[in-house]
Amino acid sequence: MVCVDYWPEIGHAGSDYSSKHLLPAQADECDYPDTLQKTGNGSLDDFRRDLEAPWDSAKVEKQRTGLLVRSLKRDDMPYLRFRIDATLQAASVQAALDGLRYENRLRWDANVVAPSYLKRFRTTEGGGTEAELVSYYTAPAAMGLISGRSLVDLRVAKTTQVGGSTVIETTSITPGEAMLCGIAEVGEWYAMADAAKLVRAVNVSGSGSRLVGKEGVSGGAVEVQWTMITTIDLGGSLPAGLVNSATGGALAKFAEGLQKELLRGCKK
Repeated sequence: MVCVDYWPEIGHAGSDYSSKHLLPAQADECDYPDTLQKTGNGSLDDFRRDLEAPWDSAKVEKQRTGLLVRSLKRDDMPYLRFRIDATLQAASVQAALDGLRYENRLRWDANVVAPSYLKRFRTTEGGGTEAELVSYYTAPAAMGLISGRSLVDLRVAKTTQVGGSTVIETTSITPGEAMLCGIAEVGEWYAMADAAKLVRAVNVSGSGSRLVGKEGVSGGAVEVQWTMITTIDLGGSLPAGLVNSATGGALAKFAEGLQKELLRGCKK
């Protein structure tokens, strides 16, 4: 079990984000709180229920070979629920998960700025569970008209073996839920981000991914089926309709960027 405690310098919406750096991943051991495990399990249940939503009748936002992006309305907020279904080529299922980690997204996702691990927990019970508390910014958009957002993302990942395939599921826990679990660093981080006048955004609980694939020959590419469901409350004064209209295309580019990154790790 591993955790990280780190307090990076906070910038502001007009600062030079390129000067920010990710912290080292090394850390001291610490306990994985029972309350966090229960909350993470509940969020995974929410994600699995969302997988069973009526996606067959959902609006198709983007579609091309090996990639489908769809959206559904939510009853609890004006932001849409989006889903990515993609067939990825990767060195392994674990490599696909690693491509989604924030330290690796720095190489291929221009929207992620200065990710910093505040805490990390690991346990080998039940096939393996990880929890990562990450703070980061999004880059300003539309020539600075849309300011960068401040996010704290607490992600829980579980790995299991099902019928000869590796299945990895990840999900997000909201900052409010994390603070209720006793993760005080969330509140401290937001206080610093608020002082820097960064707009808060939240990855809604239940957002997550499922990666499924069979492990192949060492060094060769394997086919990984990736499903991602996400709802992001961007906060601020941006109309929800504007955010919704831009999200489908952004997610398609996100999937394409991930695939290009994963192919770097596969032998020709």
